[in-house]
Amino acid sequence: MAKIFKSLLFSLFIVLTPLSVSGKGEHISDVIVNQGSEDLLVSTTLLDGFGKNFEDAIKNGFEKEIIFYIEIYRRWSFWPNEFILFKRVQKTVKYDELKKVYYTSSYDGLYLEEKVFDDYERLKAWVSKLVNVKITPLGLFKPKATYFIRIKAESKFKRLPPVLENILFFVPTKDFETPWKKSNFFSIKEYKK
Repeated sequence: MAKIFKSLLFSLFIVLTPLSVSGKGEHISDVIVNQGSEDLLVSTTLLDGFGKNFEDAIKNGFEKEIIFYIEIYRRWSFWPNEFILFKRVQKTVKYDELKKVYYTSSYDGLYLEEKVFDDYERLKAWVSKLVNVKITPLGLFKPKATYFIRIKAESKFKRLPPVLENILFFVPTKDFETPWKKSNFFSIKEYKK
């Protein structure tokens, strides 16, 4: 009962506190693109996305998602850039009050990775980074063409606790959304299947 009361108070705090969807300082660091043996790999980091409110929400029973949106474009000189591919990487965080641990997962549409952390700082470091995420096979690219990647991230509640879901249907679920960050232009080296 006390946990439900805490969650209700926290939800009311969220409703009464003005939310800024962007501009709070959250942003994507440099977008690093590497060519693996068979796949295009991308790395980046979400900066300033985990303030005190994020930690408090998790510890009060709210499950959070950090979602990275990745887009690949082909650059043209005289035409608009050509959209090639979209990929989404979803990281989920929840806290177990009894065991005092954080359960996290990362899912990119193909691979699911799950981890358990007992330290909030290590959790933040893992959730905020994408390290050599496989984006697409190299066969999709033309060798002499020029490409770039854009990435943005957003944080939101995965789902309000069931007791509050129907009562607080008007509560916004999104914490923040970063602006798009572009990679440098790149070309794929000759690739043979």
